Amino acid sequence: MIKLKNILEGTCGYGINGELGDKPAGPHLFGEGRPMFQDTPNEFAYLDFKKWAYKNRKFIKKYLRKAVEAGRDPGTDIFLALRELWLSWASQHAKEFSRIPNRGPQGKDFGRALAIMMKKDNLIIKKSGNKLTDIEEDVRKRGNKYCAYVDDKLTRAEKEGNPKKYKGKKVGSIQKTKSGKIRMKARACYGSRKKANNAMAAAMMSDIRMKENISQTGVSPSGIPVYQFNYKGDSTKYSGTMAQDLIKLGMNDAVSKMDNGYYGVHYNMIDVDFLPSK
Repeated sequence: MIKLKNILEGTCGYGINGELGDKPAGPHLFGEGRPMFQDTPNEFAYLDFKKWAYKNRKFIKKYLRKAVEAGRDPGTDIFLALRELWLSWASQHAKEFSRIPNRGPQGKDFGRALAIMMKKDNLIIKKSGNKLTDIEEDVRKRGNKYCAYVDDKLTRAEKEGNPKKYKGKKVGSIQKTKSGKIRMKARACYGSRKKANNAMAAAMMSDIRMKENISQTGVSPSGIPVYQFNYKGDSTKYSGTMAQDLIKLGMNDAVSKMDNGYYGVHYNMIDVDFLPSK
């Protein structure tokens, strides 16, 4: 269990037995030697950190979302929260890597460097898109189904459909409830939690040859066309994109050829969600 409450804050920043002064944050290990100061996360230490983070990913996602909800700048809030998480892990499991910058500009830079490493591994920070503030989706049970949930981001179609309601808000911005919490939406639902988890990384059938009743509903912030459609032989409507469009846009890495010869799209690598459509 993560015990952030065990990390005390002094004027030097967070640290176990935090002594006063202008020293970098981190445990001050009397009689054990001082840990080496690090401006950015140590690459070798990160290998152990990411194992810890993966096991505690549910808590970490909640912790990061809470930091965003309580703050004003998602980037700063997430980067500083990641810094605190590293310090929590290092203080308990790897004290030699616990001497890091305090909660200032350098602390923010440390958290940003950690976010880049996590994004590269698709660990909590989504690998798709260009942002370092997109948190990986969750799987939740809804009725007898397991649904992959994502942050509810303002689409171009929503803004154009209700310009008064979304005045001053940017396309792609995260939507929040009246209480300030991040609003989530179901991307797709499955019969088991395992299938829902696998679907987050698996390619979804998105070949135009498999679809009908196709109508474009908008464009993603990165310029990917978004459509409403149904698969041939199935009347259920969905919202998503077409593999052929991604190929034309040069986003071949997000497309793979499936066993049946048709194209599939890895939605976790683009800024379009695959969702049931009303």
